[in-house]
Amino acid sequence: MNISREEGGIFALLGSNGAGKTTAIKLLTTLPEPASGDTLIDGISIIKYLFKVRRLIGYVPQMISVDCTLTGYGNLLLFTKLYDIPSKEAKRRVWESLEFMNLTDHARKAVKTYFGRMIRKLKIAQSMLHRSN
Repeated sequence: MNISREEGGIFALLGSNGAGKTTAIKLLTTLPEPASGDTLIDGISIIKYLFKVRRLIGYVPQMISVDCTLTGYGNLLLFTKLYDIPSKEAKRRVWESLEFMNLTDHARKAVKTYFGRMIRKLKIAQSMLHRSN
């Protein structure tokens, strides 16, 4: 199967319960090791170049992916460690992501004080940290 999209385009994966949507997303985001075969993301093997592929993918999970005891800034900084972003670069990316999502005024507040829309914005900010530039 081949899936492609234009740069800046949006891709939707639709199907009934049990069709394999979650499994497909997990494989594309390199979470489990495939039982067989390989997948290329932007021409890069998810098996041979796992960490390189992870830097290409932004993912916002359906379930909450933030630690409500941390600040917004702290949550994003934690994700930079998961993406293995060097600390000098990490702080800059965190602030850029917070600014892009209009969360800089709330960056030092505990996420437990955020309302729903702010948490969704923080999750989107997390998904932007991986970018390679």
